[in-house]
Amino acid sequence: MPTGLFSTDGVIGNRADLTEVLTNISPTETPFLSSIGRTRASGVFHEWQTDSLAAAAANAAAEGASAAPASGGTSTRIGNRTQIFTSELEVSNTQMAVSVAGRASEWEYQMKKRMKELARDIEFQLVNSSAQAAGDTTADTARQLEGWGMAAITNATAGFLSSNVEPALTTASDTGTRKNLTETLFNNILQTCWNSGGNPDAVHVNGYNKRVISSFSANSTRTSSVDFGDTRLQAAVDVYQSDFGIVKILLNRYVAATNVAVIESQYWRIAELRPLAFSRLAKDGDRELGQFVTELTLQAMAPTSSGKIIGVASAEGATT
Repeated sequence: MPTGLFSTDGVIGNRADLTEVLTNISPTETPFLSSIGRTRASGVFHEWQTDSLAAAAANAAAEGASAAPASGGTSTRIGNRTQIFTSELEVSNTQMAVSVAGRASEWEYQMKKRMKELARDIEFQLVNSSAQAAGDTTADTARQLEGWGMAAITNATAGFLSSNVEPALTTASDTGTRKNLTETLFNNILQTCWNSGGNPDAVHVNGYNKRVISSFSANSTRTSSVDFGDTRLQAAVDVYQSDFGIVKILLNRYVAATNVAVIESQYWRIAELRPLAFSRLAKDGDRELGQFVTELTLQAMAPTSSGKIIGVASAEGATT
């Protein structure tokens, strides 16, 4: 070093170089929650009814015959528990007072984070939970809504998607022969839903099985906004046109990697007992506190319209 050179090494007075850009790439999409309708719940156990027509049969009456008694079946009553979702934030008054980079207000920034996190928690519960629970205030246990039931690798009876199931594995211990999702399995579940009266319009799938579907070779439609003059290769299948209708293929980070959900979106609703609300909590010291709260459940108005494939490979060559 030249004698007398004054450099940045050890200098006290230089200002910190902290950019105003704050990067957060955590995923915030909620494909299922964002694609279904809303309704109101009026109690912690929300109920609805489903019905069906008698099977089609030969129908010919003799002239002058007496009327036969009706043989129509009764409706089916289904219910789901509401679940309370909360998200809290705490910011010290000192942090509220200091100059911050990347956001205008620490309080507002933390509020936005908590809202996004809450939406992800709801999506996760809708997709993964399989059993509803009544809860017990004495034991301090929470109510839990019943969701799809997609978390279990081989559980065909879990959640609202248990009516129509296409298993890739025949037993829970058969993991050593796990195979990739096939186009035959995929069309089998579409046909099963159709046989039950459904017309699925969306398929929710994790990353690897989205790639598998994109490799299907049958009558698939690849949609893209790329101009015809663009030379980029469009290899992803976003829409699949089957014998039983057109379905959108939706990436969903919260669907189990070994399962595929086939959904008729019009028959699913979020039933809100308490819409999302934010409250500033009482001060208990030198900080600010707040809480987001919502209470809701999943209404599966026609569970047999939808279905699932379970037990497929989660990656190339995977056996678990």
